[in-house]
Amino acid sequence: MGIAAGHAQHGSGSGSGNVGSPGTAPGSDVAILIDFENLKWSLYNRFQMNPSLGSLVEVADAFGRLVVARAYADWTDARLRVDAATLYTAGIEPIYVPSGMKNSADVRMAVDAVDLCARFAGIGTFILVTGDQDLIHALHYLRLQGRRVVVLGVGYATSTALSTQADALLIYERDIEPLTPQAREVPIVPLSPEAPELPQALEMIEQALRDGGGDGPMPLGKLYAELRTRHGFNARRWYGRPFRTIVEQAAEAGLLVMRQRGGYDYAALPDAVQPQLEPPTAAVAQAEQETGQRAVRVGFGQGLDALPREVQERFLRFLIDLQARSDYMTFKYIVDNLTYHAVFPGMAAGQVSEIVNAAADEGLLDRRQAFGEQAGGVRYEYNTFTVNAENARARALLVGPPDAKWGPLHALLPRLAEEGSLRMDDLVPDLMTAHGDALRAMGYAEGRDYLLAAAEEGLVDVVPLPDGEYVYPISELAQP
Repeated sequence: MGIAAGHAQHGSGSGSGNVGSPGTAPGSDVAILIDFENLKWSLYNRFQMNPSLGSLVEVADAFGRLVVARAYADWTDARLRVDAATLYTAGIEPIYVPSGMKNSADVRMAVDAVDLCARFAGIGTFILVTGDQDLIHALHYLRLQGRRVVVLGVGYATSTALSTQADALLIYERDIEPLTPQAREVPIVPLSPEAPELPQALEMIEQALRDGGGDGPMPLGKLYAELRTRHGFNARRWYGRPFRTIVEQAAEAGLLVMRQRGGYDYAALPDAVQPQLEPPTAAVAQAEQETGQRAVRVGFGQGLDALPREVQERFLRFLIDLQARSDYMTFKYIVDNLTYHAVFPGMAAGQVSEIVNAAADEGLLDRRQAFGEQAGGVRYEYNTFTVNAENARARALLVGPPDAKWGPLHALLPRLAEEGSLRMDDLVPDLMTAHGDALRAMGYAEGRDYLLAAAEEGLVDVVPLPDGEYVYPISELAQP
């Protein structure tokens, strides 16, 4: 379903329902304010993925000229530190808010929205990327000032009160980056007279890549700008779909390849020159060694504990497969392959280097010295790396139980069964005390997020009652 189809219309002051139409807004500029933790964990808990920063920028551009882009989170959190750098690269300003204060991101977003509205009459559209109903007062104020307000959120985590009061509602997994089978199976057909048939549009994309040099990956934002200049290409107006979805069609047709690096999407021709991904020879390994025995730290401070368990496992298994194909696992060889194959889709090469450094520091990777001999008998040494399968983390990742994700929940089930139900506010502190590190490693910022995910899987039931939310074991509810 396209964006226009996902709009909710309210009153005479709302927009027309087409992306980018000015409605009654006083200006055509756009501000996008992102509750990044809300978006990141909502996407990860349901779809095990990170947000596409390029897609967020693209949808903002579709409403007008993007002049303000901010993302709010506690960037001192190790799990989010890497995102601050990738957001900045994508042109989105990271705004620090402390995690220890309740609703601190919502409060700061609301204050910024009101301030921008008062100071900049040219901003006619505010895109609030959140699912939290605490933004409802800011939304009402913006609309009262004649501004159009678009709410963008993950479907299951978006407040009904917030979405029904907005001028337009965008569901991430439907309108921004189609993820569900229902969204992905909708045929892509022209919706406007100037739109070419899809095969012709795919040829335009391929030709733009070839004319751009074809010797390396091109950011989707740059590719889209080139197509707009050449052909007036407008994916959302022409087809009602994100440009990323159109490019995915070209990739499925074999016309190009797509990769995500550093939270941003890239496209390249299949025959484009790619990084050196083949195992290096001893001479190449020695040449790399001359730049230093380890990569210089780049300051992101990203450790393995900040990664969800399944990402750690994917990383380890990738290294094992890589090692089976190489006699010389050099640092550059490892980083190039991890980056090119998007093992960490949200990270750039420098950030991937941090992870490899952390793995070596922890003993998951063993550094070993190798020796070679140049012409004339001059000996040299260089480092290679091997996976240490006896490392404690490696053993836990390779032989862990398949239901490890729900281990903390299973530990609570006897208590739930005995009590019949427990208030969420009473259960969460005990859950975080006993299993907080494990839950954070799996990507759950709060115990409540974890229990809501368990409810989505049908393991428990969460029931809102007048004095708060209660958690019931499903087996208890199933009894007559």
